[in-house]
Amino acid sequence: MKLEYIRLKEFKEKLHKIYLKDFPESERMPYYMIKKYYKNKKIKILALKDERRNIVAYSMITEHNGYILLLYLAVLKDKRENGYGSLLLNMLKEKLKNKNMIIIEIESLDTSLKLNEEEKIIRQKRRSFYIKNEYLSTNIDVLLYDCKMEILYTNLLDKIKDSNYIINEYLNIYYNLNDKIRKSGKIEVLNGK
Repeated sequence: MKLEYIRLKEFKEKLHKIYLKDFPESERMPYYMIKKYYKNKKIKILALKDERRNIVAYSMITEHNGYILLLYLAVLKDKRENGYGSLLLNMLKEKLKNKNMIIIEIESLDTSLKLNEEEKIIRQKRRSFYIKNEYLSTNIDVLLYDCKMEILYTNLLDKIKDSNYIINEYLNIYYNLNDKIRKSGKIEVLNGK
């Protein structure tokens, strides 16, 4: 297995249709934005490839000041339940070991949200996956484009930071990605800060 950065062309040809199915429309970045951010070197796309160079999992990241935001991570549908998601996360940590931290956002398990049982199970499973892979909760939720998200992180350089510091870095990553987000009110810290 090898985790490598891929070009936008390979993403478009091999992964874009899969990406459209892997993430709900409300959480997906449209292709024109992916293209813009990729060309402006604001995002990187990674693929986990098997021995035959077939993609089994992929992710998108953005970085600011040594802090990484994992925008997307997915394992191809027919490759799930084989440990590829955990392998990708571990290989990503190794690839980014000189960075400060990887931050992720996952859908909140807040009990005030009216979730059906299936959605609760999916969210609990996703959260358990990241916790199992050494991600810690900041205990802070944000409202991101009208979706309540919990912020998790993993340290890479073993620098202990408090949750408010991490949230500031998280916001800075988004502001660096697109400064209009700062003015739009599309990100709102709900607790903590």
